[in-house]
Amino acid sequence: MSYFYSKIKFILILTSIYFLTFSCKENTTNPIDEKTIYQDSGKKALVIIVENKNLIAFSDENMFRSYKSVILPLLSELFDVPDDSLENLTLAEIIENYGETWQVNQIADAGKNYYDKIIKLNDETATIASFLDSLKKLSSDGYTIDVVLNLHGSMTSLVFTDTDIDIGTLTQTIESNGIDIRALYQTACYGKYGLNFWNNIGLYGANGAEDLNKITLFSAAYFISEWTSGKTYEDAVYSAYQLEIQKLRTYNNILPVDLYFLTQETLLNSLQRVAGRDTKILWKNVPKKDVMF
Repeated sequence: MSYFYSKIKFILILTSIYFLTFSCKENTTNPIDEKTIYQDSGKKALVIIVENKNLIAFSDENMFRSYKSVILPLLSELFDVPDDSLENLTLAEIIENYGETWQVNQIADAGKNYYDKIIKLNDETATIASFLDSLKKLSSDGYTIDVVLNLHGSMTSLVFTDTDIDIGTLTQTIESNGIDIRALYQTACYGKYGLNFWNNIGLYGANGAEDLNKITLFSAAYFISEWTSGKTYEDAVYSAYQLEIQKLRTYNNILPVDLYFLTQETLLNSLQRVAGRDTKILWKNVPKKDVMF
């Protein structure tokens, strides 16, 4: 009897994940702008910001301490750092000292054969001022701009190196400077709550997590790879989510990834919503400006 109830519970969990995933895929703040006209030429730039600020969930630090002998060699290989350099560090310190640089380079490598210019910001350069200055310069030079933000966030703000900033304030500042961003990929927790702000300043695609997001290590690089390979923006977002889960599960043979990390709660909280003028935009599509109808 216990087996029967366990099987029923498992089926219900899978069903709930399927329907929630489907509903998230269909969620867009605005309908697609049918008047949008694209061209397939034009300079493209990618701005990447990665900053963790030494913030790691207690549960993740606890898991790291419990399985340190197994996790350290993995991180050493992943970040290409000697084991002894990591031995006396917390997980937060390892991410801050080595993981951020690795991650920003992974994202840049995914886009290096496609973007004409890539700007990488982390640690002391991951400030609001540096971000806005980069956007202003790219905009004045005529680039079509995409942005990747791998930052902590809340329902109302994003956390840069120097300070937190209200998402509404940030997007208003971007708009008031005449900066057009084509697409945003972000890993911040509670990202869905800021989608209206990004949508309101004209982004063609923006994503955001349902709640606390733990699908953040590989997904941004996967997104760039999937979008540049020919998927639509929204399909690239959903594919990146699934690809990171698949990648993390490859460690199940040495770590209890499903038990402690990829729980039902984590998977549901990390699901992605999308919004924008055209979430089916392709990477090659450059919006034409000043088109007369």
